[in-house]
Amino acid sequence: MKSALLTASLAAALGAMPAAGQQDPAGQARAPQAPARAPAPQGQVIGLTLLEDLVAIGHTDLAGIFGFVPEQASAFAMADFLMRDHKSLKRFVKKCEGDFKKAHGVSLWDKQVLLHLVTINASGADAMGMRKVPAPWMDRINTLCLVEGLPLEIVVQRRGSK
Repeated sequence: MKSALLTASLAAALGAMPAAGQQDPAGQARAPQAPARAPAPQGQVIGLTLLEDLVAIGHTDLAGIFGFVPEQASAFAMADFLMRDHKSLKRFVKKCEGDFKKAHGVSLWDKQVLLHLVTINASGADAMGMRKVPAPWMDRINTLCLVEGLPLEIVVQRRGSK
């Protein structure tokens, strides 16, 4: 009896079924309602530039995670990750410098990531629990921000021709 009363009161508190004697405004007992479920997040296809960068920094295992990041936010998410993992940041910067030497530019997506890195570093990375990027590396990132942004196809084509 005690457990039935406890179950009924918990169900009433959660709105799954009416408490004893409880009725809706029309005067009829309410039927139990199934809890509303949010749709499961659907994975997306990630961009080739993002995939190329994940290979360059040695974190291909993150491709599945980035599949759930909307494309508009993927450059910021990558910059956020790089600010938290400076070893990967250095690999990313070296990859961008290599693209600049061979293609005389970086991909448009890489340029977005570089710009986000500058913004995060300048807006108080310490307050967000991140270490600031050392000055020599920030100088290299700032220089790469001034480089022309090119479509990935052109960067790949120029990389292959030199």
